[in-house]
Amino acid sequence: MARFNDPAFGGTFDKVERGQRAEILLKDPLLQQTLEGLEEEYVKAWKQARTLDAREDAHRLVRLVGRFRDHLASLAFTGTLTSRQSADLEGRERFWR
Repeated sequence: MARFNDPAFGGTFDKVERGQRAEILLKDPLLQQTLEGLEEEYVKAWKQARTLDAREDAHRLVRLVGRFRDHLASLAFTGTLTSRQSADLEGRERFWR
């Protein structure tokens, strides 16, 4: 069992724990409200920008909020997938003993 946490095997338990923590963050109402508020603020700034630079800056910030969400979702998915693969591998090992 210890080998699944070995960095040579991709740090399975690390990925699972990070995925679980990312899932908790994605479901956290305060974080959701904060990201929605930032996104609304940046979209408003984007629409009201008077210069090209200001518009591009606001657009980058809108995209950054989306990338942050996407990154958390990716960590959560990787954790779930890693957990399932680890359980499958453990089941196979028990079968062949």
